[in-house]
Amino acid sequence: MEKNKIRQVQKEKAKNKFSRKDLKKSSPLDASISYKDLEESEEELEDQYETEDENDDQNQKDTSLSLDILNLELPKYPPKIKTVLLLLKGEKFRVLHYGFKGYGNDKETSYFKHNVFDNFSKAASVIESYANGFYDFENPRREDFYERFKSEMLLKVNENSTDVKNKTNRHFLSYYMKFWDGVDVKISALTFNGKPNAKTLAMTLFRIGIGKSQKLKDDFIKLDSKSLNGDHLRKTNFVLEILNEILRSSEDKTFTEDTFFANLNENDEFKNILKHLGGKNGQN
Repeated sequence: MEKNKIRQVQKEKAKNKFSRKDLKKSSPLDASISYKDLEESEEELEDQYETEDENDDQNQKDTSLSLDILNLELPKYPPKIKTVLLLLKGEKFRVLHYGFKGYGNDKETSYFKHNVFDNFSKAASVIESYANGFYDFENPRREDFYERFKSEMLLKVNENSTDVKNKTNRHFLSYYMKFWDGVDVKISALTFNGKPNAKTLAMTLFRIGIGKSQKLKDDFIKLDSKSLNGDHLRKTNFVLEILNEILRSSEDKTFTEDTFFANLNENDEFKNILKHLGGKNGQN
């Protein structure tokens, strides 16, 4: 009688067994993102490429991002499937980029998959340097990042093919960056809409240059007020030496030493920084 009971229990357990694939472990976050989300159709992506994206912001969100960079724990996937960069504002700015599962769905699959890490890594590095090019007495806003970069400053470009360059821009610039205030913005909003404005581009390179080097950032703001002629910099050897180092640090070849100096001197953001020359740590 006891043996019959044991056999019955074993039969019931066998009926309720899960297959091995059903027992595959997954995190709650993984479960919240369907494979359908990860496999956007090429048709949907092509539709997005055809759309004009002039500062295409998403609706603002109430949730704030953690500023504790050292203790930050990133999810396996971004909270929004096309959000690939995260800009954090703390004591210093940090730009983090997510993993790339689900980001290679395009007709030029091989090219984009082979270059995806390089493109997002380069964009993250340049944007981070630009963000750290703001001084403590400035109050950078999200809008200060709009239309400030040439696409080739952010992306790896195949110079031998205009067609590949255009496809690269359409593909990678259609992804999003999340700002410190929780707002997702298309990366294309950060690039110039048409021909770059020389004064704005010069200021972008200035910020990238000093954002890469704390020494250059400190050296510039410690320039004596005697380096000024009204609200412009004087063209002295000492001033030109510092500006040339900043230009080299930006690693961009757009300007000569003279054109960099001239365009910076006409930029309103730059003039605001000049007001603080000679002040202790940038403070008057």
